[in-house]
Amino acid sequence: MTEPSRAKRGERERPAVPRYGRRILLAEDSPVNQMVAKKLLGIFGCEAEVAERGEDALALWEKGGFDLVFLDCRMPGMDGYEVARAIRAREGGGRVPIVALTAETTLDERKWCLDAGMDDFLPKPITADALGAILSRWLSLPAGAAPPPPAAPARAEEPALRLETLASFIGMGGDSEGGEVLDSMVQLFLSLTPPKIASLREAAARGDGPAAGEVAHSLKSSCYAMGAWRMGDLCDRLERMGGEGALGEAPALVESLEREFARAREELARKPWKK
Repeated sequence: MTEPSRAKRGERERPAVPRYGRRILLAEDSPVNQMVAKKLLGIFGCEAEVAERGEDALALWEKGGFDLVFLDCRMPGMDGYEVARAIRAREGGGRVPIVALTAETTLDERKWCLDAGMDDFLPKPITADALGAILSRWLSLPAGAAPPPPAAPARAEEPALRLETLASFIGMGGDSEGGEVLDSMVQLFLSLTPPKIASLREAAARGDGPAAGEVAHSLKSSCYAMGAWRMGDLCDRLERMGGEGALGEAPALVESLEREFARAREELARKPWKK
């Protein structure tokens, strides 16, 4: 007995996804964002080499063979701007496309990226649609390949999580495979977040703006990737306060961050994307 068609079961056909078969350099210090980016790049048929620090990214690039480079603008050691400048200064005749990974979308941020030699921007949190548009713009498709998937509708905001972020991630790779990877992502996020919040609390207590800003930036990226936008926005405020050296309100914000994490953790424990 044959399985009924998707149409008869009332399921939507997923759009065909292009397979580029290219090699990508991914410079990103957040483990959660690394997992998201590698999974999505794999769906588009790309192999990703990951570097957690700018110096490591530059060393990998010097070995050659990359068709596209993604650089987190703010990493430990050399940041993305410095790596981009170094690549542009050292490359020969061929110019590799460099795409900035950034949670900032201001005109100043874009100008800094372009001035450093970058070619494009991929906002965080990374989504399949945004990544597909970047790959379509900078990589040539094999003959007969399907076009990138259409843009998704605007996402509705949830009390603790934007579940559409997680659901769309599963949908791109198939429910079974995507669900397994998402389970791993959730466990990684839940294990890494408490010590980062503790580090934020300690940095705020001793008035260490640079340390607070660095931890907040790293955590912000992971929060947005997991759909925890309220947490991400709190981290963004803490990051800015750390950069300004004005941490007077930081302890209260850290408390709010802890409360939002508790809500997000409770929601994630129910695995709502499996309903």
